[in-house]
Amino acid sequence: MLGLGDVQPIPPDTPTYLEGNEEYHHFIQQIRTFIDRMMVCGLDKYIALPMIAVMGDTSSGKSALLSNTAEIELPSAHTLTTRCPIMIKMKTSDTWSAKISVKLRQGTANGGENATDFNDINLDKNGWSRIRESIALAQDFILRTTRKPVARDVVDVEIHAPYCVDLTLIDLPGIVRSTGRGESESLSPEIQALINDYLNNDRCVILAVHPANVDFHNSQIMQDAKKVDPQTRRTLPVITKPDLIDNGAEGGVMDLLLGKKMDGFDRGFHMIKSRGQSDLDRGLSIRQGLEDEERFFRQTDPWNRVADRSLFGTSELRRKLGALQMEIIKDSFPGIVEEVKQQHTEAKCILNSMGSLPDSASARRGFFHLKIEEFFQRLKEQIIDGKVPSSSNALSVPAQFFDMAETFKSSITSTRLAAIDRPVVDDGAEAVIGCTLIKGKVLKILNGEFFLDSYTVKGYCPVERDGKFKPTATVFQGKHVNMKQSNGVNVELQPIDASCINRDPEWLHPMLKQRMPLKLQMFPNDTIFIDIVATLVDREWKEPSTKLLKDSEELLKNACKTAAGQAGLHSYPLFKAFLYELTHTVVGELADTTRSSIDHLFNVNQSPYSQNKDLVNEVVHHRTEDLECALETALNLKSLPQNSSIPVSTIANAIKAVFEARKNKSVMDIIAGDLQNALAAYGKIAVTRIADEVPMLCKNIFETLEKEMRKRVFAVSDMELEGLLKMPAHVQSQIREAKEKIEMLDQAVSMMKELKLGTGENPAM
Repeated sequence: MLGLGDVQPIPPDTPTYLEGNEEYHHFIQQIRTFIDRMMVCGLDKYIALPMIAVMGDTSSGKSALLSNTAEIELPSAHTLTTRCPIMIKMKTSDTWSAKISVKLRQGTANGGENATDFNDINLDKNGWSRIRESIALAQDFILRTTRKPVARDVVDVEIHAPYCVDLTLIDLPGIVRSTGRGESESLSPEIQALINDYLNNDRCVILAVHPANVDFHNSQIMQDAKKVDPQTRRTLPVITKPDLIDNGAEGGVMDLLLGKKMDGFDRGFHMIKSRGQSDLDRGLSIRQGLEDEERFFRQTDPWNRVADRSLFGTSELRRKLGALQMEIIKDSFPGIVEEVKQQHTEAKCILNSMGSLPDSASARRGFFHLKIEEFFQRLKEQIIDGKVPSSSNALSVPAQFFDMAETFKSSITSTRLAAIDRPVVDDGAEAVIGCTLIKGKVLKILNGEFFLDSYTVKGYCPVERDGKFKPTATVFQGKHVNMKQSNGVNVELQPIDASCINRDPEWLHPMLKQRMPLKLQMFPNDTIFIDIVATLVDREWKEPSTKLLKDSEELLKNACKTAAGQAGLHSYPLFKAFLYELTHTVVGELADTTRSSIDHLFNVNQSPYSQNKDLVNEVVHHRTEDLECALETALNLKSLPQNSSIPVSTIANAIKAVFEARKNKSVMDIIAGDLQNALAAYGKIAVTRIADEVPMLCKNIFETLEKEMRKRVFAVSDMELEGLLKMPAHVQSQIREAKEKIEMLDQAVSMMKELKLGTGENPAM
């Protein structure tokens, strides 16, 4: 395996003292060689590589510019000639040689030819005239192979000659505004998509070619370049065909060239004159064309009057592009090294996460057991150990369950059966205040005190209710409560302490009458007691219990889904789906069993029974609480100073008065009161039992899930296992792509080491 740790980026300040130095120049050329080779093998699919791409409208003079620059003939005609990127790599050499090859970057299409079917074409100086037809053959081969009107695959042209500058340029198809007869309607958008690939590369210099005889504001490439390079730092506009400018229009083009006509480009404009189609038709050579260009700018007005001669000609453009290429290579290479490292690491992680396909029954069985155990481990960590990702702020599964159980407890402890003797707003209530039995409707509960419509600051005043008028209560000064009476007059209500008030048991009278047996009416009716308990248990406690069970079921299913996702089964969707289905089935069955247990629990509690001695204590407490409060108010104990003594006669009179007040209760009130006390006592005991047992039953699902799953998961046959462990075609494709990417990045690292780039061993470092 290749080690990426040895490859270090070039220190950004390294070139400053070496520019112009022969060693540095050689070093930059090594990097250029590396980048050219990586571009040809397709690394720019993953890493943005520095390049100079020639772009412009069809017939704008792109190919002619490249012909002049490389001094080689390129395919040229009145119609679209470039249908795929043509990379021209020029290098100064004492000998003449050319090599034309094809680099397929998208594979073959529809059983087409392989890249190996194209034999590289090698030419010497004597074969220089065959370069054009060789490029055309390579392009035709690519179009046949891809079976597309425009391809992203590259024709690679290497030119070594004494006249060459060390420079690499990419010719792209010209922008097509409309298609001609017999041309595909997809031609224009496919060309634009190809050009956009290069435009969107932040390390690509846009050599934007624009003919001088066309209004600059109509230039599509200039508009596209402005979008991706608004600061124009990587756009170099080149004006072509100055010999075709209409008479009198030279001034506007001159202003454009000198940056006077519009916002200037950071790298300025340049102008060249290439051979036109008529020149090609009459056989004018490239060398003759270059001489004609030099003569044109030297002799033709107004261009011969411009002081800055670096703005004109192919020779000056070569020099600019050579310097520009060295600049972008120098600036880009440190980032490229880091990106190669990063993407190599990421690609390996992706490949490792996808795994490899087991190829035998025993291997599949072993892999299956391994992944199942990993799933159970991840599941246990979630639902039992409460593990959460360190980067997550989410609550663990147990924490979420305990929150749900607490919500359940709060829900049932606030129901009527849990506190049946505690009145709420609009309930009837009663209290013995001093020697007076007060009955009324609760209008307001404020700060633990109750306000009845019958008890004002003036005293007890029973209310005759006709059902037509409903008194309302208004709070003022935060602690006082006013009641608006039927006559419109407001009266202040007197507060009653919570310890002195009970729900008026009169609500039980209709049921007592309805179920009155042929017996002496002196004792509470146990049938009514059982009916009320059964009704309230079913109405008030079943729904919160059902919700807790349902929420627990969903929480557990989601935890299983997460555990399956963490078990490294991304490449085996059928295996993952099997786990999903199995966990949903088992969790559902456990939930059904738990639901039956909860139903049984409710059935038991609907037939009241308890050996809890607290039940008797609660009954006694409820029977004596209001009597104790009545005596306290009759003796005014709360307002007396500590250690005060009360005359015996006062105590005796108070006791007598209190008991006299209680004598005013009817037999029905007494029986209803005793029944309400029994209901309140039992409700307090039962709600505690339900609040504990329902969450415990739900919790049992979490604790028994793994055991129940293990009974079934390993019963999978070898045939079933073979089906579960099939990788879908798209996953296999992703694995191939990841391997190809790693292989390509390995090549990049290997080449860096070979050229000693970024390793600290290069003498220019």
